[in-house]
Amino acid sequence: MAKYNRINNVMYTDGFECEIIMEEDSPDYGYGNGLDIELDSYCFNCDFEVSELIRSTPIYTVKDIYEYCKRNDIKLDKSRVTEEGFVAGYFRDYIVKDDLTSYWLNE
Repeated sequence: MAKYNRINNVMYTDGFECEIIMEEDSPDYGYGNGLDIELDSYCFNCDFEVSELIRSTPIYTVKDIYEYCKRNDIKLDKSRVTEEGFVAGYFRDYIVKDDLTSYWLNE
């Protein structure tokens, strides 16, 4: 499954700014590979094109995601933080484990 390695603060072509947990082989510009996770919605960025990279922050564990959110005043839904890892996806069926690898709950 996917492995994540950075959080990018980006600008989409429509002018919306967002923080995204990026899969390690996903490009910084243009369209991602579909498993990049927006921190404001916990959903995958499947539709929006990144036009500007504002900042990129390396991450090594799920704790780094939580610390990034704390430093940048991003409110995390507490139900997304579990012993298994960071819960993502509209249906809450995707887990990013502590080592930043991931899996679907139904697989």
